[in-house]
Amino acid sequence: MGRHSDGKNNYKLAANAVTFLVGLLVLGLVAVWFFFLRNDGPVQPVEAQCVSGELNVPVAAANTPLAQQLIDDWSDTNPVVRDYCAQPVLVDDVASAAVYLGPNNPVTTKQLEKAERSSATGDPQPVHTVTAGLWGKSTISEPSSIPATDVSYENDPSVNAIVASTLTDTAQDAAKALRTGKGEYVAGIESDNIEGSTFTELPEARLTYAAFPLNAGGSINEDQARAGAAFAKFAAEGFEGEVAQPEIKDAVWTAASEQRGNRPTESSPAPQATAKADTLFLLDTSTSMEPYSQAAAQSIGKAANDLIDSGNQVALWNYSSPLTPGVTKGWRSNVQFTEEKDAVANRVAVLQNDGQSHTREAVEAAADLVAEYDGDYRIVLISGGYDDTAGDDAAFKARMQPLLDKDVEVSVVAVGNQPVDPALEEIATLVVKAPASGDIEKSVLQAAGL
Repeated sequence: MGRHSDGKNNYKLAANAVTFLVGLLVLGLVAVWFFFLRNDGPVQPVEAQCVSGELNVPVAAANTPLAQQLIDDWSDTNPVVRDYCAQPVLVDDVASAAVYLGPNNPVTTKQLEKAERSSATGDPQPVHTVTAGLWGKSTISEPSSIPATDVSYENDPSVNAIVASTLTDTAQDAAKALRTGKGEYVAGIESDNIEGSTFTELPEARLTYAAFPLNAGGSINEDQARAGAAFAKFAAEGFEGEVAQPEIKDAVWTAASEQRGNRPTESSPAPQATAKADTLFLLDTSTSMEPYSQAAAQSIGKAANDLIDSGNQVALWNYSSPLTPGVTKGWRSNVQFTEEKDAVANRVAVLQNDGQSHTREAVEAAADLVAEYDGDYRIVLISGGYDDTAGDDAAFKARMQPLLDKDVEVSVVAVGNQPVDPALEEIATLVVKAPASGDIEKSVLQAAGL
């Protein structure tokens, strides 16, 4: 039986045909996107939302290239602190910084104190370790054999201290080299980039820089201090080296701090001793000091009271030569270590002058006493003569060195015009000359770290 037409058009499509047409449409849209609408450019990072605006984060450092690299690295992360977009900037002065990059040693402590700033942490984290060395005209084949006194110490005090200590055997030699060293070599690190010179490492002279987030103060507000802490945390997280913390005595750190930038000249102030310490004043009361006795007594009394005001103890010895039959020692203890004001001033004012200057034996006896105490001690010798120098210089220095290694420091005030005993000068941390009575007070204060 045949099919019949009902006279109407039939617009229906089979289900398979509909699916086919939808698929073609999707493919067409994909093709349009792929060829015409797709953006092949790099994916842009999402900009930080700085609800509170931008915030400068001042960064100060002992090592400028290191600081700049860490600043660049942190900036690349688009840091946000307390809804501020943090903008780290390098500054010269730690007084105006939110974070400081420097070694964790007495040099940094002194810099922060001088700037009246304080670290927000007692455990600053390491961020970078470097090897210090010497800059010279060419590569040095045996840098450790270079005499420390042939080196100029004109850059970072911490680097200077480590280089001088590496090139010497004792703290006294290192401190002396830092104060007097000058030559064709310069202590530094490779990033100093001294033009026309070549850098040679001293493998043992390694130094680690740490990040010190600073408390708010001065021009730094709480937000900047918080951002400084964030910067310090970021810098520490990237540290992968080994921490180098050399054992260096305070006398060396202080001598290094004195040398920043300039070496003393005839017209520059005489160097200070190390930071204030418990002090034994050792006064020469031989006939050589008679013309200067009143000025010396007044100067010692003032220095002793100033040290007591600073929280230190003081003691007084005098010496000359044995003056009584049967007595074999020329030194005498007048005031034991005390915090009593005027105790030393009153006693030193009545001492009389007689005999010869048996200086070496008095210094050795005083050092033997204070070496038995815990902590740092200083002997301030005020002497006008050296009558017992006929002995063995090497033996004297050999006896003194173990005592000095027990945190004992000897500062010498050389009164008058007699040449200073060379062996005594070698073991002394500091020698200050006072050729006239009017020079004594200033020299005693300098020798006492005041």
